[in-house]
Amino acid sequence: MGSKPFSLTEAEEIQEDFEDLIDTEFAWGDKTVIVDGLLVCPHPAEEKEAFFEEYALGNDLDDVLDEYSGTEFDVIIAVCDVADESKVSFISIAEYVAEKGITYNFPGL
Repeated sequence: MGSKPFSLTEAEEIQEDFEDLIDTEFAWGDKTVIVDGLLVCPHPAEEKEAFFEEYALGNDLDDVLDEYSGTEFDVIIAVCDVADESKVSFISIAEYVAEKGITYNFPGL
């Protein structure tokens, strides 16, 4: 699911609003996942994929964001499969909110 890009300020506000999700478990598809982190990341697909690679490598994400010169951001939930925590997946906050039926007023919308 595509999502509208946010400004950095909007993305940081969303990240803060949902930070209580960290370390919680929920059903996603046919598996149970645990939230590893809530990430502000670049919105464009190519930059987002590179950001996910840096996350998987354990690199400093603040440095990665500092190198990003764009103005479009997204908020992503990093989740691990409870059955195998080495398997990390990424879920857009917009997709999560829609799937779980959560009412949330996204900034800028």
